[in-house]
Amino acid sequence: MLTVAGCSIGEEADAIDSPGRRGYGFGVAVARELDGANSPFSHARVGRSLATADGPKLCVWRGLGGQQPSWVHRVAQPREPGGQRPGAAFRQPAVPLGVSVVGVRVRGRRVYALDDRGTLNCFGDNGELLTHVECRVAAHSLEVAGNGLWAVIHARGAVLGRGPRVLRRLEQHEVSCACFGDEGTFIALGTGDGRLVVTPVEHGGARDIELGGTICDLAWAPRHGWLVARGDAVIRVDPSYRRIEPLWPGEHGAGAGWATQVAASADGRMCAFRCARGRLAVILLTSREGLAEIDFRSVLEGGEAPRGLGEIEFGSWPHLGVALGRGLCARIDLSRSSVELVGGDEAPAPDADPDRDPNRDPNRDPDPDPDPDPHAHREPPTGADATSRALVPQRIASAQILVRVDAGALAAEQARTLRERGEPLRQFVVTLSLIGFVVLLLVRLMMLVFS
Repeated sequence: MLTVAGCSIGEEADAIDSPGRRGYGFGVAVARELDGANSPFSHARVGRSLATADGPKLCVWRGLGGQQPSWVHRVAQPREPGGQRPGAAFRQPAVPLGVSVVGVRVRGRRVYALDDRGTLNCFGDNGELLTHVECRVAAHSLEVAGNGLWAVIHARGAVLGRGPRVLRRLEQHEVSCACFGDEGTFIALGTGDGRLVVTPVEHGGARDIELGGTICDLAWAPRHGWLVARGDAVIRVDPSYRRIEPLWPGEHGAGAGWATQVAASADGRMCAFRCARGRLAVILLTSREGLAEIDFRSVLEGGEAPRGLGEIEFGSWPHLGVALGRGLCARIDLSRSSVELVGGDEAPAPDADPDRDPNRDPNRDPDPDPDPDPHAHREPPTGADATSRALVPQRIASAQILVRVDAGALAAEQARTLRERGEPLRQFVVTLSLIGFVVLLLVRLMMLVFS
């Protein structure tokens, strides 16, 4: 059994906090302040595409084939009062003027990006703008379902839509996070006062569940229900809402307050969550066994300024992606215990020149006046492992990230994956055999009848 941050996965946990208890709100705030702000990040469910944001800049990698992003988009800067035409009165916007990307999602060949003014853009495979929606809210996060539904989350609720149309506006107090569930049928809102509010996307009444504490993050695991990161614990809410149980109780000491991020794999088998400062844990939801623990502390604390763990998202098995702050993200291969580092502000930026087109593809349109010494004052990564490689020339190396995997749990998960992949072929062979048997039986009967 893998021990994660001083607590064995699967052991009996203490009772969940009673409704109304707010003892861990301060702990969560301290954890976020110490470990860095939430960094927007997304990993494609199928394939190797990644998207991450650093302030106003959105970077997208398609296939991780090169050091530079496949394309880059920069959020438009707000117009200052002095920039308007003479004599025109300056109008204060309905939401504060912002310049940061607060949410990104990769879904198939589309990339969704949301800024803090509530502007949602959807880009195509090569960075072309497909849809543009002005929600005009002070947004803080974005959720996109597989069927194209999107939700712009702000402190007072959520704006739901599909494509360029706004479908519905939900109002809720102190919304801290949100997540689509059951293939976009429901959306759950988590609040700062510990309430989980689940609402049908189309119509119907909301279900309000009091969990206590501060809900920091949500995820949906098919067949297992809602996964709630509450700072001191990761809680599972059954799809029938009849059972609420802790998956990881944490510790009321060094580990308390660190469970601020949670993610679930598309098949609902695995759950990844932040278990301590700079560390992630991965468990199997079916058996509650600990599968892996990843330690990022040496990366987060290195460099000129500290980084922080941001969003977590599973790709296809066996890959897991996580944002590390300031445009840097990591892609972890759980089967090989290897890490790929992508992006980062210490790497040469493809749009470092402010006069350059921010949507220029660096692979197709090289810099006409490159820096003669782009690696000046940079130390090359050292000690890189044979199974780990950094994709960008920066001070930190993927070998600094420690990946500890339970060999037994990994072998069982790989065997289960192989069985499932071979199940369609087995069913096809069985069906074909039955059809052949029936045809042979009919032929024999016809021979008997006509003989």
